[in-house]
Amino acid sequence: MSFVRSSHAPMREMAKISKSASILKKVTYTSNCYVLTREALSQIFIIQSLLNFLDIQMKMLYNNFMANTEKLDKLYKVRDPIHSFIAFNSFEREIINSFEFQRLRRIKQLALTEMIYPGANHTRFEHSLGVMHLATLMFNSIVDENNGNNKEVLKYLGYNQAAIDRNRQLIRLAALLHDIGHSPFSHGTEELFPEMSENKKYSHEDYTVAIIKNKYTDLFKNDKLNKQRYNITVNEIIDLISKKPMEINENSLIWKIIISSQLDADRSDYLLRDSIHCGIKYGIYDLDRLLNVLTLVK
Repeated sequence: MSFVRSSHAPMREMAKISKSASILKKVTYTSNCYVLTREALSQIFIIQSLLNFLDIQMKMLYNNFMANTEKLDKLYKVRDPIHSFIAFNSFEREIINSFEFQRLRRIKQLALTEMIYPGANHTRFEHSLGVMHLATLMFNSIVDENNGNNKEVLKYLGYNQAAIDRNRQLIRLAALLHDIGHSPFSHGTEELFPEMSENKKYSHEDYTVAIIKNKYTDLFKNDKLNKQRYNITVNEIIDLISKKPMEINENSLIWKIIISSQLDADRSDYLLRDSIHCGIKYGIYDLDRLLNVLTLVK
């Protein structure tokens, strides 16, 4: 048998750890001396080992959870000549890396304009990233808490922070994909598109809708970030892009003006981008002023 001499405090701590009546029964008190049988010590050692094992397992689970969370929250950045750094998340990165989106690298924004303006060799790829960036700036300006009038309108529409975050992501995706259906030479070859019906040809918007629905449905359903936080569907993206919205919540339709209007993110990007690449001035405007005065009206 083994002998352990100690004060009462360590003994109480040992009792808390084990919380085992069967072990405590095997402890004999003799004045200042506590007598533990080999069997009791063995069981205490086993319990302590189990606690250490559980502690290690909990740390591993926590680390795995944090690693997955960090991966979902991770932002990627590219350097753009117009807007400086453009950031995108893991969900958007999956779209950008897809074949359908990468083909935009080979579609010139201004078709054959580079034959006259040699600098106009930019593509639909960087334009789409720029539109996503500007759409985000426009949205953030509107939902800014310091904008009193907009705050009242958003409150009237029932927007909380979760709804704001979801609609921001919805707008970013719609802006990113708005030109995915463009053909080579951009608008320059749309007259060669097949006829949809009598006196009406298919447009790049029709191809955009078809590509989003047929090529990105599974990606939207399976992406971890989308499943955990947003649950955005391709039909919602199509409704923001298409001229005939069908399924999107009508409160979200107010954001359609950012995607398609006389003062949308698309125009706001290509005016600056085309002007700079062509070396001309008439498309240059005050972007900061525009963002500062965006207002929602009931």
